[in-house]
Amino acid sequence: MPTDWCLSQSGSGQIIDDLQINHIWSMEQLVENQREICFQPSLSAVSLEQFCLGDCRCGDQEQTLATLYQKKESFVTLYNSHKRQASTVPTDSHILSKMAPPPKENLTIENERVQLKFDAESGLLKRISILDPVAGADWIHLDAKAQLMTYGTRKGGKSVPKSGAYLFLPDGDDPKPWNAFGKPIIRVTSGRIESRYELILSEPLSMYIRFSLYRGRRSVELTTGTNVSCGGVIAVIHLFYRVSSDGSLRCQ
Repeated sequence: MPTDWCLSQSGSGQIIDDLQINHIWSMEQLVENQREICFQPSLSAVSLEQFCLGDCRCGDQEQTLATLYQKKESFVTLYNSHKRQASTVPTDSHILSKMAPPPKENLTIENERVQLKFDAESGLLKRISILDPVAGADWIHLDAKAQLMTYGTRKGGKSVPKSGAYLFLPDGDDPKPWNAFGKPIIRVTSGRIESRYELILSEPLSMYIRFSLYRGRRSVELTTGTNVSCGGVIAVIHLFYRVSSDGSLRCQ
């Protein structure tokens, strides 16, 4: 990746210094020579702004900023990877990341207002904590039980309507816990703007579940994805991520 680049706002020409640089991953595989830039633009209501990424050839200040961008890269820890199990040595292509053995304690991502805690064994969400908007310094904790659940699909001949890309036609039975996946790979990304927790499953279905927290926001972004080009063929199923709680809140 070239170092003589910068991000600027087209109208004013202002250099964007407050940003985060992430490496690009395909499941657990690092994508070489690609980066993702995260920043929080300031926009007026009903407005449109253009930001440009290009060479910094305007002066010494821009060259200095381009060098500082290299220090804004996020830090990634990859747990349970099959590539280099129990290795704590940084990977060759991403000097700010490391691979680690299975975590012994619960894993956490957080920003100023939200904390998410995940079970170290299953990798599933365990607790949600939110900074009390009234008390200010107190945290409200909500214990959560997360499960991967599945519905069956309708059985029958050609005359029986079945689920497809745009149809959800379950078999009518109650959803059941889906425990057919192997030991998950966990990727935790820590950055100045965004923190991510990614649960990566490779067997029998290649998929990921990603939780994202952004600086200053009291909200959680949940993203799921499936890599249909990997793995073998399995039966058609309806899979969903369920989070339940008894509703009891604890403050501290």
